[in-house]
Amino acid sequence: FYPNIPLEPCLRAVSEMWISHNYLDESHYTYPDSASKFDFRRENERMIGIFNSCLHLGNKCLITQFQNKYYQQQRGLAMGVADSPDLANLYGWHFESKSGILDDPKVPFYGRFIDDCCAIVYADSELEAVNYISNLIKFDGCVIEWQASASSAVFLDMTLYKSPSDTTRIQYRPFRKAKNNMETIPWISHHPLDVKRGTFIGGLSRLAGISSTPQTYTEAVRELVALYIRRGYPAKVVDAWTERYFVSRWEQRHAPKNAD
Repeated sequence: FYPNIPLEPCLRAVSEMWISHNYLDESHYTYPDSASKFDFRRENERMIGIFNSCLHLGNKCLITQFQNKYYQQQRGLAMGVADSPDLANLYGWHFESKSGILDDPKVPFYGRFIDDCCAIVYADSELEAVNYISNLIKFDGCVIEWQASASSAVFLDMTLYKSPSDTTRIQYRPFRKAKNNMETIPWISHHPLDVKRGTFIGGLSRLAGISSTPQTYTEAVRELVALYIRRGYPAKVVDAWTERYFVSRWEQRHAPKNAD
């Protein structure tokens, strides 16, 4: 996604968003006299100039070294630059906000994680659904390759599907790619025990968050337990962790987390 984003239009779009958010609405400001209003606008222009200079300085004319040779990035955003994830997300949002996709009655759900898009579309066929959403949302300079299914779809590490026994809601379960080696910290590593336990608990939390039913969650945890035992963990240790944290991870899977 990053190197395919046209840099100049991206920086221009983000600059316009920032200016609109911070400076275009003067209705909530009070000015004691006309001179203060003039100074206020002059200060705005100065800050906008600084912001745009920072955007260009941080993302244009980027140089990298490889085997004693130097290269300049010719297009797109650079992976590894601090603001690239924000710029990429804002570039996508620039077109999503203009398209009306979030308010379209034929698209009850649309979401995006960096460059992975997911949507539910009301249509009479898979082809109709793909054609509709392809025409509805486009990012300049990028190609979104849509795939549709009337019954199930994979999104990141999750499978969304319609259950024959419950047609009133979309179900979801964990998905693992065929080439996923399921790596985790082996028991023989020198990591402290609390780190190993924390990794296991994190696995429980992830599985709980991408399982829509207790049965799906239980089956996924069985596989997780078997994985840790194959990595040399004593069965009694893994079973004790599972017994202690299995229920709480499920009950807290959607609990709000307060960040400082």
